Amino acid sequence: MREDAVVFSVRGAELTPEAVRGHIAQMRHELERQTSWANVQLEAWIPQLRVSIETAVAQRKERLDSAASLSAGLDIPLAPVDDNRRIDIPVTRKKIRFQRGGRAGHSMSPEPSLANEVYEDVTRTIGSLARAMERLPHTASKFKEVEIRDLILFILNSHWEGAVRGEVFNGNGKTDILLPWKDRNAFIGECKFWSGPKGFAEAIDQLLGYLVWQDTKAALILFIRSGEASSIIAKADNTIQNHPLFKVAKSNVDPAVRLDYVMVSRSDSQRFINLALLPVVIPKVDG
Repeated sequence: MREDAVVFSVRGAELTPEAVRGHIAQMRHELERQTSWANVQLEAWIPQLRVSIETAVAQRKERLDSAASLSAGLDIPLAPVDDNRRIDIPVTRKKIRFQRGGRAGHSMSPEPSLANEVYEDVTRTIGSLARAMERLPHTASKFKEVEIRDLILFILNSHWEGAVRGEVFNGNGKTDILLPWKDRNAFIGECKFWSGPKGFAEAIDQLLGYLVWQDTKAALILFIRSGEASSIIAKADNTIQNHPLFKVAKSNVDPAVRLDYVMVSRSDSQRFINLALLPVVIPKVDG
């Protein structure tokens, strides 16, 4: 077998066209016979496979529903507690790894920046939490911006060994989410509710103002309470692309989940910033 082809050879001291055609016909007959046997076994197995898959999916859904109900019912304090009252939760914690790079035209720049896989993992974790909140609108709609930020910090710190901070002074103000490493910042994120293109443009300026010369990875987490989500995401995308510091938009598999851009650093036109837009749709729920 070679990819999608069956390859075989015919050898002989004195081969004739008739002999070769005979070998080919014999091989085809054998393949058809073997295929018919395999199809009979497959047809008998498919119903069993369907039942097994449906059962496994149903059991998995039941476990997830139970976990979601339990999580919603827990009263977990998000504020720091005294060390003698702290409960350590066993989780798979991740180390921060850095790579070289970050300055245009200087592939061997000495400044460390967050490795792409770490940046992707942070944004993916936030995106996963966002999808969970969208599936639980009755619970998520009760949260204010600062409470959602605290929830994001809680989840990120369970992954990143408590290194993620909130409301930290950096640049021209206090950023919502900051992942520091020694004397540098690895990731900066800002949470905002959609209030229109003008307010979102101000949020972009606010986030870019938090980024100092060394910062190259950032994210805007956009919460949408009302209105048509697709239209609002399109307006947010248009606002970013019309920003004076916009450089280029990257291609995305699902723009409803994430949009990526390259922005020019406010402090240095030769440095570029990777900016992720993470929309989160949390409609208001009556009752």
